[in-house]
Amino acid sequence: MAYSSEQYQANKERINAAQKRYYQRTREARLSHQKSYDDKNRDQIRARKQKPKTELIDDNLTTKPKLINFFLK
Repeated sequence: MAYSSEQYQANKERINAAQKRYYQRTREARLSHQKSYDDKNRDQIRARKQKPKTELIDDNLTTKPKLINFFLK
């Protein structure tokens, strides 16, 4: 018995539809879990994203000499 191209295409479409349903379901669950985590740990996340002011000052001091050397060449 040969596997016809119609059967192949039908199976392929069926599998793709099942995958889309699965990923949509799990996506909603992932987003809700991520939102609850973000809400619970909002302060830690914000602190992690911000640079301390001393680092900002150090960054400016290290970049300015590089720019001066660039223009002096």
